[in-house]
Amino acid sequence: MQREFPFEARTNGHFPTLEAEKMNRPIATLDELLREPQRVAELLPETVRSLMAHCAALQSALAARLLSVDAHGNGQPEPSPEDRLLTVKQAAEKLGLSRDYIYRHAKALPFTVRIGRQVRFSSKGIERYLRQRLAR
Repeated sequence: MQREFPFEARTNGHFPTLEAEKMNRPIATLDELLREPQRVAELLPETVRSLMAHCAALQSALAARLLSVDAHGNGQPEPSPEDRLLTVKQAAEKLGLSRDYIYRHAKALPFTVRIGRQVRFSSKGIERYLRQRLAR
C-alpha cells in the first residue's frame, strides 16, 4: 500500500514524491518543480490534486490583484468609490467620439469595464486617458 502525503503534510515548502520516498532523498520544493517540471512525475497523485487546487486558488488571488491596480499597472488600487461607470453614450460624449468607434475599440481602450455581457467605461479611467493623450 502506498503512503499518502497530503499537501498540508509538506515541510518547508517541500512536496513528497514517490522517488524521494523510495530513495530517502529530499523531496521536491515548489521552486525545484518550477525549474524542473519533469519532476512532477515523481509526485504522489494526492499531492498533485492538492497542489493543483492550491495553485488555482493562488491564480485567482493573483488575478484579483491585477484587477485591483490602475490602468497604468503601477500597483496602486483604483479609487473605485469615487469612480462612475459610464454607458457608451456617456463615454462617447466625454471623449468626443462616436458610439460606434467606442464599441469597435472597446477591447483596446484601457478604461473599458466588462460586467457580464455589458460594456461600461470608467470615468476616472477616461480622465487619465485624456490627460495622457494631452501630455503627448
